[in-house]
Amino acid sequence: TLIGKVEMAKRLAVTPRTLENWMREGYVPYIKIGRVVRYDLEEVMGTLKASMVATPQGDHDLVGKSKRRNSYC
Repeated sequence: TLIGKVEMAKRLAVTPRTLENWMREGYVPYIKIGRVVRYDLEEVMGTLKASMVATPQGDHDLVGKSKRRNSYC
């Protein structure tokens, strides 16, 4: 089933902008037909699950995603 950006963002509990960033960084597979972007829910969920690793605190993080630090110190 193909769904749009807003629906995919809702299902992932992120903003559409975060989803766009994940697309640009290659974390989320998508299909682009002309100017229309669609996502295959099962493929996206499988890709994200495969990219997750457990941290020592038991949380999950995406592989390769850098943590940004505040530079105001």
